[in-house]
Amino acid sequence: MTRKPKPEVDWSLTTWKGSRLQQHRKFRALPFARKLEVLDDLQETMRALQPVKPPKKGKLAAKL
Repeated sequence: MTRKPKPEVDWSLTTWKGSRLQQHRKFRALPFARKLEVLDDLQETMRALQPVKPPKKGKLAAKL
């Protein structure tokens, strides 16, 4: 049984800068419609992760 050669590792992608550049390359390669979908998804995620603000004291608190 022969072993398959391991693929070469591009070590430039293992740094913070290299990883970020690869993310930019992949995003630039996406079609425009897909980029809009990604932005919509990120906006939904941002809204879901925002902390819930407690109600302000005043009229609303007086009614409770």
